[in-house]
Amino acid sequence: MNSIPITIIDDFLENPKTLRDYALKLNYTPNPDSTWPGTRSDSIDVLNPGLFRYLSYKILSLFVPVRKGPEILNTGFKCQMNFQIIESEGSGWIHQDPNIFTSILYLNDEKDSTNCGTSLYSLKPNIVFPYLSQDDINLSLQRIDHYKTGKISKDLETQKNHFNKKTYDKLLDIPNKFNRLISFSSEMFHSANLYSNSFNTPRLTLICFWDFIHSDLLLPIPRSKRIPMI
Repeated sequence: MNSIPITIIDDFLENPKTLRDYALKLNYTPNPDSTWPGTRSDSIDVLNPGLFRYLSYKILSLFVPVRKGPEILNTGFKCQMNFQIIESEGSGWIHQDPNIFTSILYLNDEKDSTNCGTSLYSLKPNIVFPYLSQDDINLSLQRIDHYKTGKISKDLETQKNHFNKKTYDKLLDIPNKFNRLISFSSEMFHSANLYSNSFNTPRLTLICFWDFIHSDLLLPIPRSKRIPMI
């Protein structure tokens, strides 16, 4: 069951350029297993606990109450938060995230109009599971080389796009915009639209994976579904 409605908020932070400048001064490392693209900073809760607390509660407050007057409510959570830079060829691979919901804050140059945003998908009605054949599995495994090298051949990109068209229906295309925050239930299939942009500047985002939330109230969609008709 989806946990939150798809959420798009522009002008999320008051001083986003300061956050972008801070992010660009950090060190970034790739995933040794190449299970995700690009490079990420260390966890924000380690680098700057105060910033982590502020950003976490600012995002979380969109979905559950986190304060009453000046008092912070008993809202426990576990969130993996990092800055991520991607400088790769081609588009993203459609996937799901293994957590409750995902939030992305775009910090790309505001002058760049290339759509390096995110698209959300659902399985086509006749598809039970995306990878039913060995060819489908082999195609999926090639994402590891793409993530590792940042390179993808035109033939592989074509194969990937063909597979996506026969497997998924696109629900929503969300272009990136500087200081735009998006959040969605992590069970939703999603991918980056493009990894590189026309200004040859990094696809810089703040990525948040919400793994656990303890609140006095349920998250929005489960809360809504508990309302009886009679």
